[in-house]
Amino acid sequence: MSEAERLFHLVDDSTAGLRLDAALGQLFPAVSRSRWQRRIEQGAVRIDGAPVTRSKHKLLLGQRIEVAVQAPAPSSLVPEDIPLDVLFEDASLIVVNKPAGLVVHPAAGHHTGTLVNALLHHAPGMHVGDQERPGIVHRLDKDTSGVMVVAKTEAAHTHLAEQFRARAIDKRYRAYCLGALATSPLALVTGHKRHPKDRQRFFTKLPPPDEHSPPSVRRASATYITRAVRDGISALDVDLGTGRTHQIRAQLADHGHPLIGDALYGGDKLKGLLPTDTRRIAEQLTRQALHAHILRFDHPVTGARIACTAPLPDDLAALEEAICGPQK
Repeated sequence: MSEAERLFHLVDDSTAGLRLDAALGQLFPAVSRSRWQRRIEQGAVRIDGAPVTRSKHKLLLGQRIEVAVQAPAPSSLVPEDIPLDVLFEDASLIVVNKPAGLVVHPAAGHHTGTLVNALLHHAPGMHVGDQERPGIVHRLDKDTSGVMVVAKTEAAHTHLAEQFRARAIDKRYRAYCLGALATSPLALVTGHKRHPKDRQRFFTKLPPPDEHSPPSVRRASATYITRAVRDGISALDVDLGTGRTHQIRAQLADHGHPLIGDALYGGDKLKGLLPTDTRRIAEQLTRQALHAHILRFDHPVTGARIACTAPLPDDLAALEEAICGPQK
């Protein structure tokens, strides 16, 4: 096998002590952990030259991981003519403003009508990274709107994935929650894991992980900045340090301030609010009040710092105006 058909990683402080599947998922986030587990069982991974077929193998500092690159199988994805709001595009990447309600990539219950289907129509031949999630290096929940960057080449995919892993990408969200935070800015660093009783939710009422924590607990960090409070609802800016699934939704809910409209985390319960115009607008929301507002990253070819801003959609723009006043 040639060098071009293999990927390598020298275990450093960021991956030492992790399970092999967890480390590979962290190093190459575009490939799901379950897919890495299958690749490990198939003998595609070696450590210090020896094959390893156990996903739970713990890594030691200085070990050399070698991964055989799997030739892509024919994809079942179908290009679909779905409109895209393009914020930036060149030969290496595309940045889009994803609307609420659009699933990022096919999954159970959503085999068509996704952002990936739209991207394949917009940029034919964009089969990079995971064959079922071509170009995807990060995700937004179905009902979260806002800015996303997608790779169009393998080099861009690798470069962007590394920036996300190294937390070198700035992510700022607009969020609207129940109540007022006790302090601002509020910096939260918590543990993060799937809820023990509700598999659809995540749980953050635990300390950040240490060397004794199980692999299921991940570190989650974010800073919450209050911009305005009106009629029992706060408008926040959120600087996201990590990008865990449901992170903002779970952290705010566990802190007592769920996102407006977020039925999964209790943000749809507005009975305690006065019958104001702000409440009326909030009650009309059919999804969580969360928008990926600004994304800043280094261009994988030129190195220039790219900053893309996604304007608020109409539903959140109405809530923004009710809380903060007319936008100039």
